[in-house]
Amino acid sequence: MPLRQPDDLTSLILRTDSGDDGAWDAVRIALDAAGEYPHATYVSDVRFAAAC
Repeated sequence: MPLRQPDDLTSLILRTDSGDDGAWDAVRIALDAAGEYPHATYVSDVRFAAAC
């Protein structure tokens, strides 16, 4: 299945560890609350595991 094409790659937040859903949610909430990245694109896909 192809990945969804993000609307804006200026602030791409790529999840590379799928081990802790709560931590991923906390990162998204914190970034959204900061308001610095209003068009952030969050990508959570196991195909990117250990990409960094």
